[in-house]
Parts: sequence; structure tokens; C-alpha cells
Amino acid sequence: MSRRFLARKYNHDFPPDAFSSSAPAPADTIYLNIGDPDLLTPKVILDAAFADAYAGHTKYTDTRGYPELRQEILKFWQNRYNVPLRDENICVTASGQFGMYVACQTVIDPGDEVLIIEPYFLPYRSAVEMAGGVPVYVETRFEEGFAIRTERLEAAVTPKTKALILNNPNNPTGAAYSRETLQDVADFAVRHDLLVLADDIYTSFDYTKPFIPIASLPGMFERTVTINSGSKNFVMTGMRIGNLAADEDIIKAAKIVVEATTYSSPSISQRAMLHAFRHFEEFEQEVAGVFRERVDYAYRRLAAMPFIEVLPVQGTFYIFPCVRKSGLDGAAFSALLAEQCHIKVIPGEFFGPSGRDHIRISCTVSMDTLKEAFDRMERLTFEAE
Repeated sequence: MSRRFLARKYNHDFPPDAFSSSAPAPADTIYLNIGDPDLLTPKVILDAAFADAYAGHTKYTDTRGYPELRQEILKFWQNRYNVPLRDENICVTASGQFGMYVACQTVIDPGDEVLIIEPYFLPYRSAVEMAGGVPVYVETRFEEGFAIRTERLEAAVTPKTKALILNNPNNPTGAAYSRETLQDVADFAVRHDLLVLADDIYTSFDYTKPFIPIASLPGMFERTVTINSGSKNFVMTGMRIGNLAADEDIIKAAKIVVEATTYSSPSISQRAMLHAFRHFEEFEQEVAGVFRERVDYAYRRLAAMPFIEVLPVQGTFYIFPCVRKSGLDGAAFSALLAEQCHIKVIPGEFFGPSGRDHIRISCTVSMDTLKEAFDRMERLTFEAE
């Protein structure tokens, strides 16, 4: 199809299909490119959700989600973070990623600038641009542990700045921000009267401390839209279910966006999330433990390779090694991995210029498969600088 049929908002280049496992590849290819956990959704969730489906929960729901699901989300905020919310603060969405889209459509007007901590999850840019906003990227650096520097935020803010997107723990870097860092970001947001769009979908995978939502800091809930998801914590990627927590007026507007797009989220997926919240403590540590073991193993293997620099993973199930010692950038290194080792990863430049010398490895395969992948990687044939 000719590109002349596309809206002008899509005038940037389309990225190659690096996030797919369906593109043609050798039969023995190991896919370390997509963040789709290999673990099955816990059986306690599936049994209860499909019993609900057989009982008739296959119809449209309230636009903001089943009332009983919203109540479970409220209990979660109260019990885990000591943040008392009201029903009017919650809207269920058809995935966390769609939740970010809804949030952007709700709060961003054409010309508004949105600060994005970079490296960043690629769809943030599209979500901002499709709302008419202007992404403004704030660099973090490998040498600094991908820490957020307030002085760089200050340098990026202008009178047009409306919001900041914060992903904690961070995809792709694996950084998990301390309370002190979150307070610095909160103080910055207050100082410049900004909203924070908090992508909090890896809350079970903070390996440094109990996870702290920025919305729980004093004075921050009213200026934060928190996006959550069933995909990672509940191992429900294909069910496409998430939620927003925000000020009542923002949720009222978000409801209009949801009505105009999906009307309501999938009923069976909502039932699954309902039961996931009710049984979360039964499986959370087991799931998080599996991925912590994998990222720790990946770190040890990569740290032993002379052509790799790598930081310990603080959160998520991604690791973001620097490959510049190989003499290659992330794109060339990824191509070499695919050609010589039949391993598919994502070049770091997909996540912004700060990632140019990196690759993202997703530890969503078994330990045996990770071992095979790193055994292959060790045999790469190039001269290390």
C-alpha cells in the first residue's frame, strides 16, 4: 500500500520487526527479544476465570471495569502502599500499553511537551505523538547506572512541558529507582507543575527493595496517572488487561476515551485479573524468584565475556549490556548474534540514542535455554578491543 494513504502522524520510519518471534529465522533460533514470560498464567487464576466465563461473565461490563475488580484494585493500593483511594480513582483498560495510550489521549493537548526518560520503551513515543504531543528525551547513561539526573530534567523543561513519563523498574535498562530518586522526580514535578505518567507494570520485579509507586509520595497522587497491567506481575500477557489510577477528573476523561475505543475491557480478562489480585500473594514471590535467578545468571555470564560491559539488574527481567568493547554498536552486534549464533535480541538504539551501544536481552526463557544462548555468544568470532 502506498504511504500516501497514511496520516501524516506516521511519517517516521517503521522499525523492523525486532519484537516478533514469527519472522523467518533458523529453526534453532533462541528468542531473547520479546518480554513475554515463558511461565504459564497461575492455574488458580485460570480455573476461577473460566469458571466465571461458564457462569455467564462473557458480556459487556461497565466501561471502567467490573465494580468488584475495581474494589480489589483499591484494596491492593491500601494494603500494599497505604494509599486509600476511592472507586472514582480507577479505570480498567485493555492492557497496560493501551492504558498509556488512554492516559496520553486524556491529558495531552496538541503541542504539549512530554519528557521521556531515555532509554525508553518504544511505544511511549507513539502514544505521545498520537495525542498531538511532542516527546522530549532526557538522557541517562550506562556509566552512571542509568540514574535519573535532576539537572538534565531541568535542562529539558520548557513552558510547554506538560508531563513526564516514568517507568519503574525500567524497561530496557533494568534500573529500579530508589525512594530518594523518586522524591527528586516528585519535587521536580511539583516545582514545574507537571503530571507524571507512571508506568508501574514491573512492581513485583524490584529486586533492591519493596516497590514504591511515585504516586504514594506525599502530594503526588493528584498529579500522577499510574498505569498498571496484568501482563508481567500476573503472567497474563495475552489477556490484555490493565488499569489506571488517578485523580477523579482524569478518570472521568479517561472513561470517555475508553468508551470511544474499546467500550469496555475483555470480560474474561477482567475476571482473571480479579482472581489474580485475590491470590497474588500465593504466587508473587515464586514468579519473581524465577526471573531474579535468570537475570542474576545472565549478569554473571555476560560479565565474564571480555567484549561485554554489564550492570547488575535491579528490576524487571531485562538486561541491557554495553557491547562497545566488541568494536560494534548494538545494531551490528545484534546482526552478528543472529548470523553466527542464531540468537535474536533487540538493538539498544530502538530505545533511544542512549542505547546505541547496547542490546536488550529478555530473560523470558528457561535457564537451560539461557545457558545455551550464552554458550553460543561466548563463541562469537571477532577481535575484542
